[in-house]
Amino acid sequence: MYLVNGMVDKCDANFIGQFFYQQLEQTNIFIGNYPSELSEVIKLSNAGVTGVLNVMTQGNINSRSIDP
Repeated sequence: MYLVNGMVDKCDANFIGQFFYQQLEQTNIFIGNYPSELSEVIKLSNAGVTGVLNVMTQGNINSRSIDP
């Protein structure tokens, strides 16, 4: 972490603590962070998720060592 002109900026180091998702009320839409291991993908599948919209850049994926 570093301080510049009174503003704190933090470097991203894959700070997600645990996998989570939540279904939006009265929809078939789930929102959450990205699955980073197979067991989390299985949880999504068991919940009925059939597709994923990923808005991460390729740089984000590479920096987090995610295997899509």
